[in-house]
Amino acid sequence: MLKKSYFTFIEEPEYAQSNYWLNVIICPDVASRETFIKQTNANEVMTRPIWKLILRLPMFKNAKRGNLSVSEWIESCLVNIPSSPTNNEL
Repeated sequence: MLKKSYFTFIEEPEYAQSNYWLNVIICPDVASRETFIKQTNANEVMTRPIWKLILRLPMFKNAKRGNLSVSEWIESCLVNIPSSPTNNEL
């Protein structure tokens, strides 16, 4: 379903071998990310935004930083998707 969409999957580079612990999708923008998260969770597929950048933590609000536009874009568009095909309820 998603292979022919405007979402991008992160794939392992040829020189590496992923353990696929964390799987993510890059959405084209924040609005599509929010829609994707809402729709997948409504269909019992737990997805969530990627973690916040460390600069968002109160103790780092005044820390020196350079241009983080790429990191901020990734933060706004990345979604964590399940690493397992099963719903492992306890």
